[in-house]
Amino acid sequence: MKLDADTGDASVQQLTKIEGITVPIAERFIDEGIKTNPQLAYADPIALTIRTGMDFGFILSCCGHAMVRTYFNDEQMKVVEKYGLHSGFEMITLNKALLSYDKILDEAAQSGATPKPRDTEQARAQQQLESFAAALLLDTASTRFIIDQIAEDPYVAFIWWMWPDTQTGTPAPAETNVTAPTAAPGEPPHEAVTPVTEQAAE
Repeated sequence: MKLDADTGDASVQQLTKIEGITVPIAERFIDEGIKTNPQLAYADPIALTIRTGMDFGFILSCCGHAMVRTYFNDEQMKVVEKYGLHSGFEMITLNKALLSYDKILDEAAQSGATPKPRDTEQARAQQQLESFAAALLLDTASTRFIIDQIAEDPYVAFIWWMWPDTQTGTPAPAETNVTAPTAAPGEPPHEAVTPVTEQAAE
């Protein structure tokens, strides 16, 4: 695949900011039409693994990292990495702990009871959220919204479900295609992901 030099260089520079992506790997992704972080974030990891011959776990990790980079700039990513939230996997883990206490608050509000204190995991999650927000120079509510958007993104949920050892207790995604955002002018369209269920695999 022949690329304009400037376009190719810009794509390589963007993709190699993701942990584990070297120049040869970035060029291989570019050969498959993936030139930007959003395109990688919304790529079909199964198809990309087959077409590139790369490890499936590595592709899942790259897609998860790319998703986070669509929400933060380079300076903010230094903070993101400092707090260990550099991919969708970590965002989901933090968000699950935060949501677990949200549920307690909601139930207490409905019953008129006093909510019980956060347990150790919930307290650590709240402290991490507040420290993370302060380091980003954002308010806690805005930071929580960003975390929620990443964690609840259908593509991140699909990657989480596909990752080994994360399926226990987690329902499979609905058997419908996930429609990715419209590609920018001049870019190839993003591919839709069709979640694979056990029944479908049989």
